[in-house]
Amino acid sequence: MNEGIFNDFNEKEQVFEFTKGNQTFIRDMGTVTDYKVKNQGTTTKKECEDFEQQIDQNELQQTKGKLYIMQFDQNKLAQFLKRVVPTVIKELDESLNLKKYHSYKPISDVQKKETELVYILKNAQNKSVELEKKLEITDIQWNSNGLMIAASYGCLEHMGQCSHTSYINCWNIFKRDFKPDKPTTVIETNTCNMCMQFHPTKPNILAVGSFNGELYLYDVSTNSELAHSTIDEYYHRESITAVLWLQDESIMTLGCEGKVLIWNPERGNGEFSLQNPLKGCYLVRKKESQTESVGGVCISQSNEDPFSFIVGSEGGSVLRAQVTPINYTMTKQAYLDSRDKGLIWKEETILFMQNLNQKCLPEIRLHVESYCKERKINNIFIQQLVNSKPDIRKMYANPINYAYEAHYGTVYSINFSPFVKSAFITASMDGQIRLYLQNTARCLAVYEYIQTYILSAQFSPTRPCVFAACDSLGQILIFDLTQDTQQQVVTLKNDGQSASCIRFNQRQQDLLACSYQGCEVRIFQLNDELTQPKENELKELQQLLS
Repeated sequence: MNEGIFNDFNEKEQVFEFTKGNQTFIRDMGTVTDYKVKNQGTTTKKECEDFEQQIDQNELQQTKGKLYIMQFDQNKLAQFLKRVVPTVIKELDESLNLKKYHSYKPISDVQKKETELVYILKNAQNKSVELEKKLEITDIQWNSNGLMIAASYGCLEHMGQCSHTSYINCWNIFKRDFKPDKPTTVIETNTCNMCMQFHPTKPNILAVGSFNGELYLYDVSTNSELAHSTIDEYYHRESITAVLWLQDESIMTLGCEGKVLIWNPERGNGEFSLQNPLKGCYLVRKKESQTESVGGVCISQSNEDPFSFIVGSEGGSVLRAQVTPINYTMTKQAYLDSRDKGLIWKEETILFMQNLNQKCLPEIRLHVESYCKERKINNIFIQQLVNSKPDIRKMYANPINYAYEAHYGTVYSINFSPFVKSAFITASMDGQIRLYLQNTARCLAVYEYIQTYILSAQFSPTRPCVFAACDSLGQILIFDLTQDTQQQVVTLKNDGQSASCIRFNQRQQDLLACSYQGCEVRIFQLNDELTQPKENELKELQQLLS
């Protein structure tokens, strides 16, 4: 660590004042002793002839007299922290990569031996509404600091477009006045909510995908809607089945009609907009010399390549999709010649155009300009582009570049390992959990369960060889490949209620959440055996995958 970064510290000033509740105390750093002040002065040097020592009376006699209270300048403190904090953080980050700590196993004073159910979360006030509208929990997500869990609600039976009133409930389980049957925040929505994800660094910002195909952005701290998208043939027209925040804080949405769209919600100055996506792709596969769209159900971002994604489909396909980065560089020059035709391409439209399928861009441009010229439209906004109805399969490129061994039923969940970047697991309607490597078409392992659907699966954030899944019988299946490579080592059963979604808390890492039929979320505290890494565990997983 750099020397001299703490040279502001004055060893002579070892006495300072602090408050606790309504009382003022003086702390002598030489003896690490606290004194409660009875008679307080107003000068910078306080006479402490009359004070009560909280510990040994003999020490009181030795320290009676004048005590000089250390005063501090807040501006200097801020400058000091600004200088020191980056260095401290750098040193802490570097220590994570030291080999001598790789096999470190923390030993707590109290070893937790049993996995326990700690909370059953529900909304007691809304129970009758949930039953009347046949609502179920469609997704659960922890926020970025691990303090809050959100549950989205929707009806699983629809005839046409959705007009249901639904909800998003959020519980801050660490709040002082937390009650399991009373959410901290309840957001009422005018459509069913199918999926969601919290912002990766802003714990109160939540992106939600609706049954009708709209993307919503909420601030759960103020119970307010920040922005929402519209329904269109070139956006989503059917249910959004997955929402992902990407590294540049843009949002990726997957629709069951096969579209993958990327949105940039932030417009600066704290404002948000979801007027139109910046980029789109269309999932298409060839079948018997014809092409058909792929109904996307789940998607997961690769740990090796931020522009590579694994998609699971309604038909059981497991596919890899490659998306080109968003081009934010404005290329106005290429569109200036349109002014000779009396047409002005607006900046937002140029940005949208340069992120379309580049192979078909000249054809799309000619199509849009012809449409506008016929209707005597001079300014070309995105809406004019959309109204001209270009061929969507020419607008949006097909990102699929690889296919894996398929499941025999709908793929509900895909999750990458946080430890082995190329490894991912899938959960399917066929009752199977599969383990894949990103560059290998055949799956490496299959865990099969008869007469049940596997609806969700996720790797542990702390144990490389541990992952969990939940099924339609209400069971939570926890696997530990260091103990058993063939089957689960722990089964947490429920009273016949189907389980639908499972989520490890990425910050409070001994907490596991699972949603159940009947609009309940159960929070389990895992035992130390399932949460604390074992020596050479990562190496053991790498050997199993090789």
